[in-house]
Amino acid sequence: MNEIGKDYLKRIRAASVRMAGLIDGLLVLSRVSRQSMENQTIDLSQMLEEIAEELQDISDDVPTEILIQPGMWVVGDSRMLRVAFQNLMANAWKYSAKEEKRIVEVLSRREGRWVAIEVRDNGVGFDMRYIDKLFVAFNRLHTPSEFGGTGIGLATVYRVVRRHHGDISATSQLGEGASFVVKLPVSGDQD
Repeated sequence: MNEIGKDYLKRIRAASVRMAGLIDGLLVLSRVSRQSMENQTIDLSQMLEEIAEELQDISDDVPTEILIQPGMWVVGDSRMLRVAFQNLMANAWKYSAKEEKRIVEVLSRREGRWVAIEVRDNGVGFDMRYIDKLFVAFNRLHTPSEFGGTGIGLATVYRVVRRHHGDISATSQLGEGASFVVKLPVSGDQD
């Protein structure tokens, strides 16, 4: 096969890999929208430590500091919350990969009848003018050449949080990292 044919095959393979990732993301998004909820008390700190270990197995050379507040407990569906916090942690990991040192921090605080869990990083951040597009599927604030992804992760997080009768917000400044705050009911009064 000549070089042109090899180039075409390389492009077809790359497009197939992207499409497979997109299909997987859509399946997860669909699943969290319709699966039944199995609420329980969850040690969120332990879950986040497990997610952090999985991320640290990713081989990149960026020195990393992950700070997870101990003793964070929430009530909810552990499978769904794992998907949501995997997406948030993976985004923090990905968007801080170009820093000299990656810092990802997760902490919680009580706000009345809510527990607010904040995931923040020291990454590239985003322009707050586009905040209304952040949790919508297929909207990306960075180009695929800058950072990979499908544009489905934060839409999935939004749906999981809403299924738990919670709320999610984000703040950022370009070049100064991002902060995502997930608020979940303390009582766990969910469907």
